[in-house]
Amino acid sequence: MESSRLRNNISDWVSENLIDPEDSKKIDFAVEVDASLSFDENVAMLQEKFPAAFRTDLGDRRNAPKQLIMPEWLISKVETNEKGCTFRPKALNVGESYYLVPNRFQGQSKARVVVRIIDIEKVEDPEKLSDEDVRQTGLRNKNELFYWFNKWYAKRYPPDGKSAIKFRNSFVIQDSA
Repeated sequence: MESSRLRNNISDWVSENLIDPEDSKKIDFAVEVDASLSFDENVAMLQEKFPAAFRTDLGDRRNAPKQLIMPEWLISKVETNEKGCTFRPKALNVGESYYLVPNRFQGQSKARVVVRIIDIEKVEDPEKLSDEDVRQTGLRNKNELFYWFNKWYAKRYPPDGKSAIKFRNSFVIQDSA
């Protein structure tokens, strides 16, 4: 989603979900929008940063699957049950559903698979992960995991992205197309 469209969508969401409309005069929510994040990620960030500002009774949207971005070749491994977990900088929510797409611009209608998180495990030291631990993610070994985390997260988690490996999120397929 282009930056101005994302900002407009976030602005609309803020207007619809503010408890007190006067808060929009006190807080410049547009400044908080990060164009490198998806709409859902920005909404989650705003809710985390300003928890008292937004309604929490979001109804059916709370139960709707959330977006989880994953390369196409890893989504294929999920579909064939070669992948049953994902390492992430943030813990996903146990019991919640996530639809898998290869980029943030594809919505749920493009997803071929929906997973449900069944377990979360904190990773204390990524260097101590075994190759067997890593194979559950669809990768071959720890070096391959470190390679991808360097590619995906090095800018946000310098120097090499390894520090982004904080949680192992295990899942099962809930639905597939």
